[in-house]
Amino acid sequence: MTGFNKDMSIEEILDRIKLNYAVTEEMHTGSCFFQYKLQQELLKDQREFQEKQLKSSNWLVYATWTLAIFTLILAIVTLIVK
Repeated sequence: MTGFNKDMSIEEILDRIKLNYAVTEEMHTGSCFFQYKLQQELLKDQREFQEKQLKSSNWLVYATWTLAIFTLILAIVTLIVK
């Protein structure tokens, strides 16, 4: 057992690597877990960013549809008035 797990924080993993710097296998395993945790944080941040972008995109779609409908209504009203 290497003493690393997915629930450890990045700081705990780094501390464990520093404590066991003489053991090559322990360092390798620790760096793998460290990379895993960093990737998890990156994925979480990317998901949050994509959710914000999706909300912004939805508002742009709604605004475009509103503008298109308003333009059609204005064209119909203009034709009726003439």
